Amino acid sequence: MDVIIRGGTVITAFEAFRADVGITGGKIVDLSCHIGQRASLELDASDKFVLPGLIDSSVSFTPGFDGVTPADGFDFGTRSAAAGGITTIINNLCCPSGRSLLRTIEATVAEVAALSRIDFSFHVCTGPTVRLPEEVFDLVHFGVPSITLDEGRAVGKAGFDGILYSVLQEAGKCGALIGVTPSNKSVTRHLTNTFLAENKCSPDYLCRSWPDFLEKESIARAVVFAEAAGAHLHVYDLSTHAGLSEVENARIRGANVTCETHPYYLLQTMERMFDESQGALYITAPPLRDEKDVTRLWLGLRTGSVQVISSGHRGLWRSQKVEPPAFSDVPPGLGCSEVMLPLLYSEGVTRNLLSLEQLVCLMSHSPACLFGLYPEKGTITVGSDADLVVFNPQRETSLKKETLHGRSDIFPFEGWSIMGEVEMTLLRGQLIYCQGEFPGYPGTGRFVKRVPRE
Repeated sequence: MDVIIRGGTVITAFEAFRADVGITGGKIVDLSCHIGQRASLELDASDKFVLPGLIDSSVSFTPGFDGVTPADGFDFGTRSAAAGGITTIINNLCCPSGRSLLRTIEATVAEVAALSRIDFSFHVCTGPTVRLPEEVFDLVHFGVPSITLDEGRAVGKAGFDGILYSVLQEAGKCGALIGVTPSNKSVTRHLTNTFLAENKCSPDYLCRSWPDFLEKESIARAVVFAEAAGAHLHVYDLSTHAGLSEVENARIRGANVTCETHPYYLLQTMERMFDESQGALYITAPPLRDEKDVTRLWLGLRTGSVQVISSGHRGLWRSQKVEPPAFSDVPPGLGCSEVMLPLLYSEGVTRNLLSLEQLVCLMSHSPACLFGLYPEKGTITVGSDADLVVFNPQRETSLKKETLHGRSDIFPFEGWSIMGEVEMTLLRGQLIYCQGEFPGYPGTGRFVKRVPRE
């Protein structure tokens, strides 16, 4: 046997049990109270939790449509993610309209394969074009069965809606997942221009230019098309009570719609943006919301209305955030992938807002199922990939930027005291992170082909 993790409490989305975990050839081969064999590497997990590796289903390590290159690319971004117990990421790959989506993916895989310390895949993020419905099947065949449409790239609302419906029709035939970010860029642009004309440029005006009813309207419109096309719709970046209520109503009707949110929508509020000197650092899209939205999202996690927590990591440089003169010029993005698990364990599990099994479901099992990675990933069972996290629930730490492993010099959780720490991360049985050290190396990660949902 190659590796044995001894003495830990194994946590899956459904149960917790004491077991040794035996690994051979990158796969889990034994789960027993005591494995009598010896292994080349034996790891002590006594008084620790052994979790399936996290699947971070929304990160941005590549440039966005705004042309901004993040500080945390695939090199430092996946290094930081590994230290946070993340073993697979799905990167939002922004593809310029007019270029072959498949060739863009192929070129990006070749570019980042030597940099990634963890397994990776992509969501294709693109504007609506007349060629897009024809490319859906090719993307599914290549192993990238998820497409996110950016309304901000559309020429007129009718153009977006028409292409959205056509793409959903094709997706319904081949099992692709079509994603939307809940926004109405036309109204947001109108409000933004109004505020700028009045010289209202401070960061808090981003919140005012992106009111919560727009999230509700956007989701409602996309759901109508998805229902008509018989397709699966996924809502990214859910941030409001209004948006969640719309998702819940659609699911009650039987619509195939799922959603995900990020830690900063669960743990931060818009008050952060009222500070004119520091508020720009907290600009993201959608913007931070108020306390009632935070409370409602936690309830959605607890009841299963929200299926996934992803980091939404886009780690930027401070200079990229503070130099623009107006809120509309600040590139959106916050980074938290490395601390996502301990933060949500501390703020969710220890406060009895979620069970540990629910947290594993939200951050590992559910994204594996939704995005075509299960059962190889997202669980701990014989035959699955040995993507594992050894988590110390007793370790109390104070979060500081200098202890993290990414390059971004912005950290929205500076000084927070939390309970819990990732001690070890294994990718397919290989130790890639261990108590501040990185036995793994760039290029360890692989591009994983995902399968469409049936």
